[in-house]
Amino acid sequence: MFGDTSESINRTSSLRFSISPLHNQPIIKVGAHGNGGTTTVSRHVQNMRNKFLLFLLAFLSATFPLVAENPFFYDGLYYYIMPDSDHKVQVSGYVNISGALTIPSHVSNDNNTVFEVVEIGNHALEGCTGLTSVNIPSSVKSIGAYSFSGCSNLASINIPTSVTSIGQYAFQNCGSLTSVNIPNSVTYIIKGVFKGCTGLTGDLTIHNSITTIEEEAFAGCTGFTSLTIGEAVYGINASAFSGCTGIETVRWNAKSASNYNPDSSSPFYNNASIKTFILGEGVEHIPSRLFAYMSNLNSVTIPSTVTSIGDYAFTGCSGLTS
Repeated sequence: MFGDTSESINRTSSLRFSISPLHNQPIIKVGAHGNGGTTTVSRHVQNMRNKFLLFLLAFLSATFPLVAENPFFYDGLYYYIMPDSDHKVQVSGYVNISGALTIPSHVSNDNNTVFEVVEIGNHALEGCTGLTSVNIPSSVKSIGAYSFSGCSNLASINIPTSVTSIGQYAFQNCGSLTSVNIPNSVTYIIKGVFKGCTGLTGDLTIHNSITTIEEEAFAGCTGFTSLTIGEAVYGINASAFSGCTGIETVRWNAKSASNYNPDSSSPFYNNASIKTFILGEGVEHIPSRLFAYMSNLNSVTIPSTVTSIGDYAFTGCSGLTS
């Protein structure tokens, strides 16, 4: 490289590097391409070589930085590196996943950089029909919208207490899902999250940490036979439990809940199967249209703590006898 003949190294269109001998002392010339200007520095061979290589390395590093592939693939799943985060990723997609899936808490890319898995991204495993069960690590804080929607063979999923939010329609049409645990860390059941999960059966209990239930949250879940609403619920949307045609008994403990769509429909729209509705002690307000068009409702228990009843609460209750 440092022979008697001149060599030129061109890395960009704007800079030119050349090395040539002068009075038996090597020199380095650095000039702006095309303007003829140069700066000459005489150095001993070893020192010049070291400085030149360091300069060249720094220049190339700045000009051609190493960029981590994003998203990157790891053991059947794609992971997206979250911007402005300290080595955190979300699950963003999948390839040929089937059977039981355990999502790891940490993954590494091709550069051997380790990342913490903190989210299941929107649409991440949507339509993964080969998936039968999912174990989510405690590093995950949120589950995105439509993340497992249409996973028709998904039978069980473990949601850790680290999860604080679940996106809309996250488990929509997961017809094989037979049970699901909503951790106390989740306070908001968003729109359509379990819509069409016909395999869910037995008693559905909305725990006391839940404050809001949005529209269609459990719409079409025909396998439930009874429903218990926790006392902390203060907002419930129209059609939240619409089409849950297997429910015959409702235990309502929400002290002062309101129907967010009082001019629309009941949270139990198209639920003619409900026969018994029990309002627990401490309930103060009956929301608008709460019992609307429950044609087979024959018994309602109202405690002495109730002080107000919303508009059209009992409209269309043709079978009510007590």
